[in-house]
Amino acid sequence: MLVAAAMALGAPQAGAATPFGIAAGPARSADARAAGDLSRFVAPGADIRLDVETTSGSLATLERLGASAAPKLGIVQADAYTTLLERADRGDAEAARIMRPMRVIVPLYRQELYLVVRADAPLNTFADLRGARINVGPPGSGTALTLDTLFRLAFDEPLAASNALQLPTEGALVRLVTDRSVDVVAFIDGQPAQLLADMKPASRRFIRLLPFDPPPAARERISQRYTRATIRAASYPNLLDDDLPALAVQTYLVANDIELRRTPAEAVRFARELCRELPQLQAAGHPKWAEVRLALPELGPGAFYQELAARELQACAEDAASAPSAAGCTPQQRALGFCK
Repeated sequence: MLVAAAMALGAPQAGAATPFGIAAGPARSADARAAGDLSRFVAPGADIRLDVETTSGSLATLERLGASAAPKLGIVQADAYTTLLERADRGDAEAARIMRPMRVIVPLYRQELYLVVRADAPLNTFADLRGARINVGPPGSGTALTLDTLFRLAFDEPLAASNALQLPTEGALVRLVTDRSVDVVAFIDGQPAQLLADMKPASRRFIRLLPFDPPPAARERISQRYTRATIRAASYPNLLDDDLPALAVQTYLVANDIELRRTPAEAVRFARELCRELPQLQAAGHPKWAEVRLALPELGPGAFYQELAARELQACAEDAASAPSAAGCTPQQRALGFCK
């Protein structure tokens, strides 16, 4: 009887959700909120427990995802993912260790680059940022990598380490307008970025957003890695009267393939539920879900899709495409982009 009781206590409970975990960016970011949406709308149907772990940004998320006993999933910037792959290919042992088990589940949405300056600053174009003191967020933030990449593409030189400050974004904004020890606060977030959307009309007296207009000679090089976007005045009525041109950074949902394959049935169910619940994510989740189509376009060199999830997403998309509908278009077909 004692042995039987011990076995019963030690056995997994029927119906207990399998712990997965997902790492994303700072708590108020679009990535963290999207991860929370996956936990609410997708995880229950897949019978997994998707606890959200926030990080300082994409680089920190990849490092965390590559650690032992870490979350299985993460949301990261595509340029951070690609840069670490490139470093690994050049012989960086730490980058190789992190990226060896990494696989892309699906590209998600694009996020905007925000460049916040003082209202009275003599900064009007991206070229004016050379020599400026730019806050790129705390260590592990993907913004630092993006700014460094843009400087190399636009000016053929890296962002000087002496000009790259690593303060939390909120603290950097305070210093921008108080002791003026910061000239630019840069950060990447999905529109509407909560940090800016919460600002009051009086903020216009102190700060403004810089449009992204790179030097003409660099536009083609930048367009090969990033896309153009628009920061809409409707997203930030207390800060903007007109839309602003911006830069967009692609976001990936990624996985540690080694850890994910330890629970293959749950991995397949997660992909299936992601496809099935996309209409609900778009209806009740972060506005950025409206951009997601669950397509699997070709990835860059060295990047691969997670095989189990890719097969399920393709099958789910094919089923949705062929599903008949008396109304001409099901919510699933509309969410996946098969009709409008």
